[in-house]
Amino acid sequence: NFVAVHQFNFLERYDMLRLAAPGATFQLDTPYPPNEVWNHLPRSVQETIIEKNLHFYIIDAVSVARETGMGRRINSIMQTCFFALMNLPSLPTDKAIEAIKAAIVKTYGKRGQAVIDQNFAAVDATLHNLHKVPLTPEVTSLWERQPVVPDFAPEFIRSVTARMIEGLGDEL
Repeated sequence: NFVAVHQFNFLERYDMLRLAAPGATFQLDTPYPPNEVWNHLPRSVQETIIEKNLHFYIIDAVSVARETGMGRRINSIMQTCFFALMNLPSLPTDKAIEAIKAAIVKTYGKRGQAVIDQNFAAVDATLHNLHKVPLTPEVTSLWERQPVVPDFAPEFIRSVTARMIEGLGDEL
């Protein structure tokens, strides 16, 4: 089981880990370094990481993209994270990286060698900037995710509209 959150602020708005299985891998794109990220997580996220004994990894994909000339495009970076962390028996990390780079050549070859080189640099930098965050045994956060609608909202808004805003409309 693998959960990737590509925007840190999603943790403030949605229960991104509700479907994570015990022992799953959780990968987060965050501007915070490994020694600070824990203190920036909402209380419920910290509790879930501890309760489910998640393997927690972070990367600052936006910085990696910027530093390698990719602008704000993080797709190759996040894809590389997935394959590096999953290390699938049918597709080990080194083979996955080769396949990603081959896809980059095929996809961006017409745009020139500079674009290919930027993408390759992003893939390589990803492997150096992906960090495991040691599991902290205690919840330290003092803040909680805010509800998507206020508690005083009408019942329909709290029970139907709020579920739709949370992306859970299919469960209604």
